[in-house]
Amino acid sequence: MARIHQVKRARKEWTCQECGVVIAKGDPYLWWKPRYSYKHTRCLEHYPKMSDRTTSDKMARLYEAQESLESIANDLSGYNCQGSTDAQEAISVAQSSIEEAGELANEVGEEYQEAADNIHQAFTESEIADRCEEIAGECESWYSGIMEIDFQINLDEEGWQDAIEALVGEIQNIASDMPSY
Repeated sequence: MARIHQVKRARKEWTCQECGVVIAKGDPYLWWKPRYSYKHTRCLEHYPKMSDRTTSDKMARLYEAQESLESIANDLSGYNCQGSTDAQEAISVAQSSIEEAGELANEVGEEYQEAADNIHQAFTESEIADRCEEIAGECESWYSGIMEIDFQINLDEEGWQDAIEALVGEIQNIASDMPSY
């Protein structure tokens, strides 16, 4: 994972690769350089996410799924519902976004399993293939956890705000259980 550097005063003009704002001479900025890649620059308002910093396509997609779950949890926890219809709409949007994140995790797991199978065809004993199978299993487990999130909240009863907070806690727990590489 590339280390992020913060420059207090730029010696030359740069462009933020996230928003396109010109970083003038003397302005602070962030930069990082992944292995076998070019230097990335950002203004201070656009701190790079984990998915931006990795060089692995599969891990970038897993990080994107995790970031999506964290974003959904933050949106739901900060959401000030004006009534049960607003809450129901927010929950249905969160549910579809979470299912997309789950499908992404499942796809990555299938790719790791396919890679392990291909390696096993060429080499009967391989630590890399074993590690790919392990990550595929972790992705499948994570996918199962994501899909088991219970969105059935009775919004007609008292305490539905507490139920939404419990849902947020469950989403945050699942997001923190992302497979590690």
